[in-house]
Amino acid sequence: MKGFVIFALISNVLCSVVHMADVFVYGTLKKGQPNYFRMKNTANGQADFLANARTVEPYPLVIATEYNIPFLLNVPGTGHHVYGEIYRVDQKMLEFLDKFEECPKWYQRIKIKLEVQDRDGEGENIVETDVYVKTTNEPEWLQKQTFENYDTNGNHGLNSLSVYSVLWFNMALVFMYGTLKKGQPNYFRIEDAANGQAEFLARARTVEKYPLVIGSEYNIPFLLNVPGTGQRVYGEIYRVDQKMQKFLDKFEGCPEWYKRIKVKLEVLVVDGEGESTLKPGSIEEIDVYVKTTHEQDWLQKPTYENYDTNGDHGLKYKEPV
Repeated sequence: MKGFVIFALISNVLCSVVHMADVFVYGTLKKGQPNYFRMKNTANGQADFLANARTVEPYPLVIATEYNIPFLLNVPGTGHHVYGEIYRVDQKMLEFLDKFEECPKWYQRIKIKLEVQDRDGEGENIVETDVYVKTTNEPEWLQKQTFENYDTNGNHGLNSLSVYSVLWFNMALVFMYGTLKKGQPNYFRIEDAANGQAEFLARARTVEKYPLVIGSEYNIPFLLNVPGTGQRVYGEIYRVDQKMQKFLDKFEGCPEWYKRIKVKLEVLVVDGEGESTLKPGSIEEIDVYVKTTHEQDWLQKPTYENYDTNGDHGLKYKEPV
């Protein structure tokens, strides 16, 4: 544990240079909990596990709302010494966590003192880190049962957090196979927070064959809704919020130009861990934008299994005007 203290002293100096921060997580973001995959998703930023810890003062950790969300109420001196995990995060991850926790509207991020735990559960030093707490709450929440170590599958029976993860944020899954993929001309639109939230989950390919062709004067990749012909098409699965989905509908000209339908996909490589994460090898039915009407000669065009604007086809994408 002395090594941790020395490491902390040295790296705290470095933190100010590279804009790192230490954050204490006590709920669904912990290892083995429903939202831990968000900490592992490098698209959200960098998060490195440092240590297990518990609060120096008791706090009421309660489970509330219809989504069974764990809340740490900012009422020190009541409840339990709360156990959790300390992560060192970069500025990008900190900004993601602020957005995820709806800070400062829903939660407040404050400094609290923590006792770092060794493998035997004994504390050996005190550190001060950021933590997201609820500063306003319903009066009856203070009458609720309090917990010292949150687990969604605990004997409290309040484990419907997978519903919370999807419904609370109005998320949907979308398969990208063309210019919206990483490294392609329109990927920047997926990264633009002004369009909404999009989180990369996995690489995948269609279970059935589809003709992915390049058409029009702008060399646009089209997935034609003619299953059974063409090739099994590779792409990326994203979890998007309602705002991003509305943007994608508009961007794709749906339903006039494209149709958004469900297509079966084989999940290949996954980014992240946790209850809400897709499993490699699983078959999932996910939204995809397809062309249901097209020129007859498009079916005679070459088909592709993995679109790249810079591919040897020589048909580089052109931004429509």
